[in-house]
Amino acid sequence: MELKTLENLISPILNEANVSLVELKWLMDQKTRILQVAIMHPDGSMDLETCSVVSQKISDLLDTTEMVDTDYYLEVCSPGAERQLKGTADIQLAIGGNVHLTLIHPLEKSLEHEGSLLDYDGKLGHLEIVHKTRKKILEFSSDNILKIRLAVKL
Repeated sequence: MELKTLENLISPILNEANVSLVELKWLMDQKTRILQVAIMHPDGSMDLETCSVVSQKISDLLDTTEMVDTDYYLEVCSPGAERQLKGTADIQLAIGGNVHLTLIHPLEKSLEHEGSLLDYDGKLGHLEIVHKTRKKILEFSSDNILKIRLAVKL
């Protein structure tokens, strides 16, 4: 079954649970197919209870529709503590938190920076970094982002 068809099918369940779909994909673990559904609450959080409830409802739905024609395991999960951020809205949700930024062209003589995301408007953003024990504000443009992900601060 096509992922877009699956996404449309499970969308009402996700809406009812007040979660958004972060990623839907098929994985292979040796010979076993896994349908992975990564979800999160509007504030970016996720809890085990919600994953469990959503998993049961999706499983029941897929069993009754018989739209998946092969054996598979269903995995409903959080997108992860250091997940990649996709799109302006996702990046804006991370404002105030720590991110790891990989650039196309270096800033401050480096392609990678980690720090607190201060703001992002879809074109420009500001990241507070610590460089040689001093705090600096790094301005970056959206067209210079190779990858941006959440970062866990230790």
